[in-house]
Amino acid sequence: GECLIHPSYFQAFGEKSEPDWNSEYALTLRRTVRQNGEIRFILAEQSGTQRQMVMGQRLAGGGSLIISTDLERIEQARDVISMQLPVIAAVTLCVGILGAFLFSRWFARPITELSGAARRVAKGDYSTRVTPRGHDELAVLAQDFNTMTREVARSSELQRDLIANISHDLRTPLTVLKGRAEMLSTFAPEGLVDAEQLAEASRAMSRQTERLQRYVESMEDLADVDECSVEPREGDVGAWFVRTAAEASDLVRSSGKEFEAKAGGLPRHAAFDDVALSRIVENALSNALRYAQTSVSLSCCWKEGMLTVRVQDDGPGFDDAALEHGCEPFWRNAAEKRREDSAHFGLGLNICAELCEKHGGFVRLSNAAGGGAAVEACVAAPLAGHAS
Repeated sequence: GECLIHPSYFQAFGEKSEPDWNSEYALTLRRTVRQNGEIRFILAEQSGTQRQMVMGQRLAGGGSLIISTDLERIEQARDVISMQLPVIAAVTLCVGILGAFLFSRWFARPITELSGAARRVAKGDYSTRVTPRGHDELAVLAQDFNTMTREVARSSELQRDLIANISHDLRTPLTVLKGRAEMLSTFAPEGLVDAEQLAEASRAMSRQTERLQRYVESMEDLADVDECSVEPREGDVGAWFVRTAAEASDLVRSSGKEFEAKAGGLPRHAAFDDVALSRIVENALSNALRYAQTSVSLSCCWKEGMLTVRVQDDGPGFDDAALEHGCEPFWRNAAEKRREDSAHFGLGLNICAELCEKHGGFVRLSNAAGGGAAVEACVAAPLAGHAS
């Protein structure tokens, strides 16, 4: 519509002139603005069909700024917005609900996957793994879950191996005892067993009984290692080695083999568990004496807080399978398993490894350059005072 402040007039041929920028009303508004500083009102046509909002502001240089706008256009815009606002609100609500649903699905997916994996593990599927996504707490939880399932699978496998090995180790002595007992109960009452046969049966049964007794003692040792705690105390490593070497010498020489002990650079004051370390040496020596041909050696050294004890024999050495599995519980090579009178149950080196791990160290199996097997037991032994 027409501007009520700057009207236009009809000219020839019905054309309108340029707005009258200096109309009487415009000049009056400018004066009012300069006098009052600012104005703000609604200007309406006499008929009321057209209204304008007028705002004026005095400028710093003495001039004035007057702005007017047709209220009809504002009302039209308001009507349009009023009609479209419910639609916009409905669309926004739907998008929000959909976004919240998708976000909840995305956020809950790792938790749902973990929950399902946990149920599968509970049913015995220890091969279950979850895929970590990202680097947040849920990803760390997924990694921890995978670690847990691997350890559970390992424990389950060890349990199965334990039961299988126990069954295997008990089968031979029980079979011999049963066979001898049936033979005696069947033929002895009829006088069909002479004194020599009776003595032989008694000796065989005695051997198998002793084997069962040694097996029970080995199992008790294994249980004791699982329950025992390593308690490092300040002690003289050199003095401990002298005592241990003397006891080892008696043990080796009583088996008819030569013995050599050597050590160097041992600290006088270090923190270590002498009982646990002596037990490690005892089990390593027992393993060496089983395979040594003529000699066994014991050596000890200390470096950068680690005490290393090495037991070496001049036997055939470790084969590849023994180097890889020798420290596992109940592991024995094929030849040892075939021996019915074997007193070796595959626990000695495993006990060494367990005690070393509790002592902050490890066991390393190797073959010596000149032949023979070598067992190195390394334990943490930090200095506790002045070292010599």
